[in-house]
Amino acid sequence: MFDRKLVLRVAGLSALTGMRSMSGPAILALDDNTFSHSEVGQKLFGSDNVKIAVQALALGELLIDKLPFTAKRTDALPLLARAASGALIGASLYSSSKQPPLYGAIIGGVSAVLATVVSYHARKILTKNMHIPDTIVAIAEDALVFSRGVKMLQNGAAERSAA
Repeated sequence: MFDRKLVLRVAGLSALTGMRSMSGPAILALDDNTFSHSEVGQKLFGSDNVKIAVQALALGELLIDKLPFTAKRTDALPLLARAASGALIGASLYSSSKQPPLYGAIIGGVSAVLATVVSYHARKILTKNMHIPDTIVAIAEDALVFSRGVKMLQNGAAERSAA
């Protein structure tokens, strides 16, 4: 059965992961309901220590992104990490909705890769063509990821309380 809201939630959260690779898992780590109903989530994020570590890694990524020697997000290893992170998000959300995790993994991985490429080129255009300092663009990107992530958590909580 096609669940439009689920597809959009996976695609949206995975797109944030394309911008900041640890953002999606960190947001999901804050959403205990997803993991309490997800076999995939329980296996990967079942302990509080893992949830804390994922959130710490997400914060570290925000700092590392601003450093001049940070690899491009479109390089093979960072792109693979983002695809895997998006796939994890999709599999967890689909599993918690009693849907096949593989479908969610595919949607999440593809969404993360697409968002990685789009956000990379947008940042490049803003810094090179429009001459906006990279740090300013990076902070704006962080703010976008954070605000959309919080909104997704709120929407998920509202949907669960309405059900």
